[in-house]
Amino acid sequence: MQHAGSRRPARRWTTIVTSDSVEIPVRDRQLGKHASTEHGCSSDNSPSRSGLERGSIPGTNASLLIAALLLTLFSGCGTKSPAPAPVTQQKPNVPSDEAAWIPPGDLGYVGSKTCATCHAKIAETFQTHPMANSIKNVDEVVPHDNELTRRVDGISRFYEVSYAEDGKLFHHEKMLDVDQNLIFDQALQMHFVVGSGRRAHAYLHQQGELLFQSPLNWYSEAEKWDLSPGYVKDDTRRFRRRVTDECLACHAGRVATSGRSLNRYRSTVFEEMSIGCENCHGAGGHHVALHESGKLVERVDDPIVNPSRLPHTERESVCNQCHLQATARVLRPGRSHFDFRPGMNLESIWTVLDAGVDIAKDGQTRAVNHVQQMRASRCYVASQGQLGCISCHNPHQVPSPAEKDAFYRSRCYTCHNKDDCTESQDARELHSDACRICHMPDKSSNNVSHVTQSDHRIMRRHETLETTSSPSEEVRLEFFDGANKRLTDWESSRALATAIWFYLDKKGSPAPASFPELLKPVLKAAPNDENALTLMGAFFRQRNARAAARDYFERAKTNPASEETAVGSLLTLNYLDSRWAAALLCADRMIELDPQGARFHSLRADILQQSGRPEEGIAAAQQALQLDPTLMPVREWLVQALANANRITEQHTEQRLRDRMQAVIDAAGKNKDVPGKSRQTP
Repeated sequence: MQHAGSRRPARRWTTIVTSDSVEIPVRDRQLGKHASTEHGCSSDNSPSRSGLERGSIPGTNASLLIAALLLTLFSGCGTKSPAPAPVTQQKPNVPSDEAAWIPPGDLGYVGSKTCATCHAKIAETFQTHPMANSIKNVDEVVPHDNELTRRVDGISRFYEVSYAEDGKLFHHEKMLDVDQNLIFDQALQMHFVVGSGRRAHAYLHQQGELLFQSPLNWYSEAEKWDLSPGYVKDDTRRFRRRVTDECLACHAGRVATSGRSLNRYRSTVFEEMSIGCENCHGAGGHHVALHESGKLVERVDDPIVNPSRLPHTERESVCNQCHLQATARVLRPGRSHFDFRPGMNLESIWTVLDAGVDIAKDGQTRAVNHVQQMRASRCYVASQGQLGCISCHNPHQVPSPAEKDAFYRSRCYTCHNKDDCTESQDARELHSDACRICHMPDKSSNNVSHVTQSDHRIMRRHETLETTSSPSEEVRLEFFDGANKRLTDWESSRALATAIWFYLDKKGSPAPASFPELLKPVLKAAPNDENALTLMGAFFRQRNARAAARDYFERAKTNPASEETAVGSLLTLNYLDSRWAAALLCADRMIELDPQGARFHSLRADILQQSGRPEEGIAAAQQALQLDPTLMPVREWLVQALANANRITEQHTEQRLRDRMQAVIDAAGKNKDVPGKSRQTP
């Protein structure tokens, strides 16, 4: 919503230029630091609401009200990280690295504690490294805040943090009425802490096979609780931001997945919590057995991976498996995010496309953008591509604050002489003669609040540096390392289509009419490719060609890896077309897959109502509101449904609650532009 008297920023047309010269017009919208999108989904791509009023409850637009939920449900479906196809669908021209298709638990992993029996000193120093503390159980992290910092205000509601006497951590969402009386307090227990805490801690809640991220982060540098990256105040996702394979593949040691299903995990989620030895050196079982056998071992016979001895591309791939974030990291057919093994080329698992180093005019940079920045540096170019992560970083140990300047200066001196610096001695001593202060200054992140990172472009003079983000009308989306030259045409087209969809959807822009042309060769070569099927379904749904979209999603739902996306989309499409029997089947299946998905229960309520089962519909709506009390369209629906069922006492109770909540929302809307004033602040 715009402030009164403000002018809407002018929209500009952008062009994506790819390595194979596909040009697509993009309507570019400005996105704030906390853009309310997740995994590329945007509510701007919702289907038309025309036809939603058919079959409404007599005397009300209740169907229309509950259907408003569709504006945030499944919009942009198919934009998640591409799901892995079953191994049996492998095509002859897809590289067949069988090791990548074996779940990690079957590959002879022994765990970091076993490694420590022989490599005690390295293991001890590694324990101080952020990677060794990448994820923990909540009870392993000592609370470091105080009661004054445990509240984060929203617009009409707020979050709080509490600790139980047994040490359990809870995150609450609360709402007070205009008289400051409690309307609701929904508390969820947090089970895992993600991040070393050097910059921040994120919190995860486990629900059966699913993991969800809390909307609250602890930011160490700012010493405060605040919204997690990507969240906005009163965000409709609340505690429902799904944790994906792509997240855990980089933040955890080894994950106990539920087979090859996407984003689903066993009850004991982690086989090894934090990042450990085998994430970078490979499974240690054969290595341990070989050394325990007592035989003389030649280095060439030892199966363990030492990244420093790998060829440059494979060496960098060990780091890039996590530190190369980009516009799109597209899983190759048959792969999962847990399939990378040290010694592989990154391209064996992902095809990466990106739009550059992304330094904005204000000097802010995208978080986790180190690789692109380093590759744009003169140091990297002059090294003829041999400079890499471990040229400057010790993967086993982070230097202490007292050692930091000397450590990184020594790394600079491996290529440069001390006398190369043209600054005066006084100026150098002012910054402890630290090369990084002048050549790699810290920059704020433009997509993660309260976080800074060093500029890896290693510039000679930053004060005269122009922004790297082009102000022109052209955005260049390129294959990392020219990967398309080593792919088949259809797989290159598949990766390109996925990246373009990610980019456009994040900008809130529709795909052009020519978009399906990129996917035709994919479906010709791999008719059951779940990524192509879901993208085609999403495209036709975006165009409101619902019958065509339904056909593609029906095909995609047969693949366990894409079933959830496909069935969720079919739920929306069948609901819009008043196909109540089919919609009910989809709603029931989605509730089986995600039992606490309030919006599935909400849609099921209206579907049951339209199917002549009003009492079951009322029960479904009540279940939805128990799971998510903020769903005002469902409350409106429930008030009318109770009236129609002649359940007058319940209707009046629900109506009073609805009115109290609406009064808060209305008051908050009036006050949110007044500095320092919030209805949720007593």
